[in-house]
Amino acid sequence: MTDQIRLTRRTSLKLAGAGAIAALATRRMEFGALAQDATPASGSGVLMGLGLPELKVTVTDSSFEGVGGQVDPGTYFVHVTNTTQESAQVAFMQLPEGMTSADLMSMLAGEASSTPTAGDTAATPIAEDGDGGAPPEWFYSVAIPGGVGLGPGSEAQFVITLQPGNYIVWGEDPASPQQPVDLSVAGDSATPMADVSGMPQAGLTIMEVATNDGYAFEYDGELVSGSQVIAVTNNSDQPHFVEFDILPEGTTKADVDVLMQSFMTGTPASGDLSEEDFQPVHFIGTQSAGTTQWHEVTFDPGTYAITCWIPDIARGGAPHAMEGMYDVLTIGGA
Repeated sequence: MTDQIRLTRRTSLKLAGAGAIAALATRRMEFGALAQDATPASGSGVLMGLGLPELKVTVTDSSFEGVGGQVDPGTYFVHVTNTTQESAQVAFMQLPEGMTSADLMSMLAGEASSTPTAGDTAATPIAEDGDGGAPPEWFYSVAIPGGVGLGPGSEAQFVITLQPGNYIVWGEDPASPQQPVDLSVAGDSATPMADVSGMPQAGLTIMEVATNDGYAFEYDGELVSGSQVIAVTNNSDQPHFVEFDILPEGTTKADVDVLMQSFMTGTPASGDLSEEDFQPVHFIGTQSAGTTQWHEVTFDPGTYAITCWIPDIARGGAPHAMEGMYDVLTIGGA
């Protein structure tokens, strides 16, 4: 991802117009050693053992291979291999009726100001110093089943449910060297993944919820050292993602509160924690309201922040993290 379209914690979106969609769910993912070993080896893992139909996605320097065409609605095990020397993201997103991946990319490039039968795609203008902007309205209503960010030369395994519709598989970035792929999901509605028999008990379930002041994370279970299945359920009314960042040992929620307050006020934080102390290690991709995705991830002992930075369309594009959607989770033994 280029710095020109980066979604940062301090400034939120720095794109205007339709191009805001390109940055709304992504930041520069400078994955370190933790992310390189974040998933079970190829051919192993709890999710692979479920016997679900499989989508194999290979990220090359210029494409997403192994996916595209037409598939049936249903719950899929997705195995992603990043063969490049750069971090990458793989995201599944439904497009508005009548829109193709080429239409979307043209829109993001400023070559089109509207989309076929998609309604208003204009984004809220972004303040000069500020507050971020909202992506097109349709982004908040289309199906977004999930995705993943992964480091150079690494693999990821997750499970999503694809309902009928026309989707795009892409890197959530028009500057990505990988060309988007159109994926048609045709047939009757699929059984929601939460109702599919045989799904394993997640070691940690993260629930994305609405609050009186914005959005937050709630939990069932805990983050532990080693490999575990994490389920993420969106019980709110807007899309969210979950970014995991490792923090300096001993960092507390109160420390992050101070830093977040400084982002909102523009006043330098009074504590020792800075934005540079957040080092991304795993990214559970954007998902729309009413969806669940399952990821099999390995974490080392340490202190982690979890955040969502998608703009709130109802509040002028304020990032969800600025409305309370962040927390600190600690794995003992560091």
